Amino acid sequence: MADWPASGIEYVSFDIFDTLLHRRVKAPVDVFEAVRLKLLESRQAVLDHDLFDSFTTLRMQAETRAREDRRAQAGDDGEITLDEIYSAMRGLSGCDEALTDMMKSVELDLEDVFLFASPEGGQRYEQARAAGLPIAFISDMYLPSAWLGQKLERAGLKGAADIPLYVSGEHRIGKHDGALFRKVSTDLGWPLGKSWLHVGDNRHADVRAAEKAGLETEHATWADVDNRLVPTPGPLDSHTIGSLTGFLKQKQAGNLLPEDELGRIGYTVWGPMLFGFTLWLASQIRQNDLKRLLFVARDGWLLQKIYERCKPLLGHDNVETEYFFMSRKTGYQTGVRDWDVALNWYFVAGKVPKSARRMLTAAGLNPEPYRKMLAEHGIPDMDAPVPVNEQIKVKNVIDKLFMPILTENARQRKKFARYYTDAFAGHERIGFIDIGWSGNIQRSFVNSLPDVSARENVLGFFVGALPSAGENLKRGIRIEGWLEDGVGAANWEHLLVNGGAELMEFILSADGGSTIGLKENPDGSITPLREESTPAEEEYRAKARKAQAGVLKFVDDNLYLLEHFSPETLCSSAWAAEFARLVENPNESELAQLAGITHSDAPGANDERLPLAIKLSGIDRYLPHKRRKARKASFWKFAFRKLN
Repeated sequence: MADWPASGIEYVSFDIFDTLLHRRVKAPVDVFEAVRLKLLESRQAVLDHDLFDSFTTLRMQAETRAREDRRAQAGDDGEITLDEIYSAMRGLSGCDEALTDMMKSVELDLEDVFLFASPEGGQRYEQARAAGLPIAFISDMYLPSAWLGQKLERAGLKGAADIPLYVSGEHRIGKHDGALFRKVSTDLGWPLGKSWLHVGDNRHADVRAAEKAGLETEHATWADVDNRLVPTPGPLDSHTIGSLTGFLKQKQAGNLLPEDELGRIGYTVWGPMLFGFTLWLASQIRQNDLKRLLFVARDGWLLQKIYERCKPLLGHDNVETEYFFMSRKTGYQTGVRDWDVALNWYFVAGKVPKSARRMLTAAGLNPEPYRKMLAEHGIPDMDAPVPVNEQIKVKNVIDKLFMPILTENARQRKKFARYYTDAFAGHERIGFIDIGWSGNIQRSFVNSLPDVSARENVLGFFVGALPSAGENLKRGIRIEGWLEDGVGAANWEHLLVNGGAELMEFILSADGGSTIGLKENPDGSITPLREESTPAEEEYRAKARKAQAGVLKFVDDNLYLLEHFSPETLCSSAWAAEFARLVENPNESELAQLAGITHSDAPGANDERLPLAIKLSGIDRYLPHKRRKARKASFWKFAFRKLN
């Protein structure tokens, strides 16, 4: 670009949309859907709900009607202004001028919100200015030229408000037949010839028509736009979310994305999902009037960071947050009050063999007194790895040890009660924020409190709540999941149990090891004990940090939405659509980056890690028993299928 514009160029004109300015939506017409949502937030919607709810259709009909009326009256190309569009809107809807003025104002506000400067177009504009060349803006558009000039200036194109700007609606002629170029030539005294360079994205109006008028041209290829309203499946509010995320796949979004591949996946896949969860969480906080939140270690680490970024724009300055160190392991040391043998799978579950000693120790027991009992159940050596298909034998032993486990829990609960009661910090109710999926950590938390009736005052908000959460709901545990119980078009339960949960645990990986216990200090305070990180987990976290950087950049880039919409308006599960696609149908780049990432075989077993999806080589790919074994050992089943 150092030699731009080429020698011999004396005048430069620019198209505006998709050349100098881009919209943060998939198609320009999608702005109308955002206007509809904004109108429905207003107090006026109480009186004019049906009018506002049909805004998108009416707005497109009004533009068509205005063009038809102009052609019928003047016999020209039907170039119109925004005022004429809203005049036609009054005729179609029967509403008064005050209402159409309100709708027009919201449209202009949101156009301003979604428009941003193109780096490629902006660079050419600055080079033309630096060369001292006369500049003009030429656009086939109904928006007012004065508004557009100010918008270009606000977007960062210095001096744009003072540059001549020609829009087709005001002059009643367009670029498509060269008429607007000839108008500029007459007004500004620019000769129609190769000394005049026009830059624009429309192949017909900005290239062929300009060349036919005699101009030199540059085709602005740094945007791809299809201005069709393609409905997004799901509720009506899903369309705007789908448009905001669909924009990320377009060429003009490329400059916003991180350079590294993991960062890009974080930005385009997990960023929207976790931002959407935060909007839902904000809505739940408001509905329940919560003033204190516990983000549970370790999966709450990134969730807290995202919420804290959003918090000032949500008006939640009076909401306290704490990163609360707890895990299933610590929870089962203090929070077992009733005997639920289904939970005992936690102590033995895994894809690789482990010793009975380790399993009983995880249950809070000294294994030595139970050697004979283990032998009677077919485990003669408590230190030998137990084959996965025989781990149920150890579970059967643990199932019978309810008395020592309950007794030890009662002792530990009394010792560490303060740790859990202090979590309330004087508040009557708290929000308990976690990834999900069944609510067992929340159950352990409320069972660790001296007063079990406090469970009513602990409200759990999870990224997802699988059907297994129903068992805890029956026990009075208050759980809400953003992605509810595996229902809906995305079939969340199927996705989460076949790799989605492990992919979420990867992106939510914290900066330290799991909480493995609690320690009472000489001064009476209680501190959590953290697991030491292994080299394998450090490698895991290093990759997660790259993806998390992309997530946080997406959040920062989209905080502007909170200045214009309430979280209730935007908290659609459509934010998670790209994550559902990733789980079920990863592309080659995503497979390369994510399939080989290792995941701990069982909670508290970070030294035993397996890849999310195993790739077989050679003849193993064609041997059924090898494929079955490798598939069973893979967490991410969809990726295993694509890899093999």
